Amino acid sequence: MRCVVNSSTCSGMASATHLALIVEDDKAIQEILTILLESNGFGVVVSDSCTRAELQAKSRPPDIMIIGLGLPGRDGIYLVKAVRTWSLAR
Repeated sequence: MRCVVNSSTCSGMASATHLALIVEDDKAIQEILTILLESNGFGVVVSDSCTRAELQAKSRPPDIMIIGLGLPGRDGIYLVKAVRTWSLAR
């Protein structure tokens, strides 16, 4: 039930009840969160940058987002503000 945005690998997403978007550049943290969320019935999308995560969230809005703060390029705070701006407009 995982879709890794930076490598475009998706499988099993249709069977998940809820979608989680993990935005984190640390691979170990990505893996731990993915295991935890998948074991609780979530489909998981993983992105290692704010730019990719914002595009993914716009195309398929997640039920939950877990966002690292210290990301390369734009930080997690930027992403929270950006998503809040356009998601409230819907």
